[in-house]
Amino acid sequence: MNTYMAAEPGKKSTLLLISSFVVLGLSLVIVNHFESKVLSGARAYIAGEGQWTKAQKLATLSLVRYLDTQNESYYTQFEEYLEVNEGDRIARTELNSENPDYNIIREGFIQGNNLERNIDDMIWLYENFIGYGPFRSVVTHWENGDKYIQKLRGVGADVNHRISETGISVAEKEQFAAEIQDIDEILTELESAFSYELNILASNISRTVYWLNVLTILLLTTIVAVIAVIQLRAFKAWNRKVLQSEKRFEQVLNNSRDVIYQLDIQTGQYIYMSPSIKDLTGYDIEEVMEGGVSLIMDRVHPEDIGRMEEELIDYNSKDAESKLKEDSQFRVKKKNGDYIWINNKRTLLRDENGNPASIIGNVRDISDRKRYIEALDKSLKAKEVLLSEIHHRVKNNLSIVSSLVELQRSKSENSTAKGLKEIQSRIKSIALVHEKLYESETLEHVNLANYIDELLRMIYATYETEELEINIYKNLNPVDVDIKKAVPVGLICNELLNNCFKYAFNGKENGEIRVELKEEKEIVVFSVADNGKGIPENFDYEKSNTLGMTLVNILTRQLSGEIKYSSEKGAKFEITFPIA
Repeated sequence: MNTYMAAEPGKKSTLLLISSFVVLGLSLVIVNHFESKVLSGARAYIAGEGQWTKAQKLATLSLVRYLDTQNESYYTQFEEYLEVNEGDRIARTELNSENPDYNIIREGFIQGNNLERNIDDMIWLYENFIGYGPFRSVVTHWENGDKYIQKLRGVGADVNHRISETGISVAEKEQFAAEIQDIDEILTELESAFSYELNILASNISRTVYWLNVLTILLLTTIVAVIAVIQLRAFKAWNRKVLQSEKRFEQVLNNSRDVIYQLDIQTGQYIYMSPSIKDLTGYDIEEVMEGGVSLIMDRVHPEDIGRMEEELIDYNSKDAESKLKEDSQFRVKKKNGDYIWINNKRTLLRDENGNPASIIGNVRDISDRKRYIEALDKSLKAKEVLLSEIHHRVKNNLSIVSSLVELQRSKSENSTAKGLKEIQSRIKSIALVHEKLYESETLEHVNLANYIDELLRMIYATYETEELEINIYKNLNPVDVDIKKAVPVGLICNELLNNCFKYAFNGKENGEIRVELKEEKEIVVFSVADNGKGIPENFDYEKSNTLGMTLVNILTRQLSGEIKYSSEKGAKFEITFPIA
């Protein structure tokens, strides 16, 4: 922890400097890419200017020859050459529009005899530098050149008209020749200015990029030097912290009550053993290091030795690491002859090839914990016995109450006796829960299937007569619940079964009752159905004024459950409630 905290400021500074290094490096790449694009675009325009000038000069020459010879083919050549200049004008005009059509621009530059591979750079330079003064000046020369090209085209048209229509005199020839010469001289100046200023623009940008590169390299060199100094200082600080940490770690190992060891798998000898082995076993480090695993195994308690031999692991097996995750607990004899309980926690280390190499272990004396657990187990068993006795006595007391009710029922009138009989049945269902609890091992849960099965037999025995033959069909799956749920379920079962026996088969000689219990996705489903006369029309269990259905309703709510009922081929009640 301390080493990490000490190195953190150095890490942050280094990360900051490295980030600056990366940013400057990226800037250097971007600037040089920018320079490359500008120079490439400038070269493309200079090359294009050469084609433009060539076409203008050839057009001028063709017009002069036409003027001298009056040969129509020269005028045709004149117009063809000027189409080159027209292509560049079309491209520039479209670049100046709000929504330029790049297909028109490309076709225009191609018509101007520009290389197709240079057109993208020409478009990029124009769009990104048209607002830049020096480049704007270059474009102005271009625009002026196109104006004089139009004048040249006009002179050519006039010459052609004179020759074709009226003929041309010597004086007119001289006048036209002078006009052509004047236009050519102006165009030559504009062409020279165009190339010169474009070269100046490229030169300025190259010079700027050069100094940016120099500045960036100086900054990068400074950053590298600063990083080196910071890293050196951080390394020295880290090294000091590591040494301090090692000393603290050594102090912890030397003063720890636990024994830390490293065991070589191939030789069975200890590579390292912490000094606390002396306090734990009474043996010196030298004795244990020399004796190896055999010294410890020879002193394992006879009752544990068999288990320990089974725990010896084939470290080359696939499940070796998973087995080592389980702590090993056994008794070992100290040098003075006393046995102590120890807990051995182990981790497998592998070499650079992935093969098992050694075991790192942590051994702790757990004798006090074992004695505490044994005392706790004894106390828990005593409490379980006491709780079982309580359940047994509750069951007996409820049996006594049931017997007193039986005595009272035998001396009561018929209607009162029936009510007492129902009370007695409910008491017995509760008593049966306590009987099942003290018979179980955990004293926490009741097996509902066994409980309901015995409750069915008890109720059946109560109502069994020769006049009415009732068959009970059971489908009871094992479901464990605590006493808080077992008692309401027992009382609900008691009420529903009593209703079946009392009301379902009036006027019949036989009948069937089906009882089902199952668990579906943490929900318990309990149902009682008969093939008797069914449920009366307009029956609503929530509004029923009978004690039995009132109890069923209340107890179902206590279970956080729901009631469903139907009256198809008899009556059926289904209770569902969460198991937890």
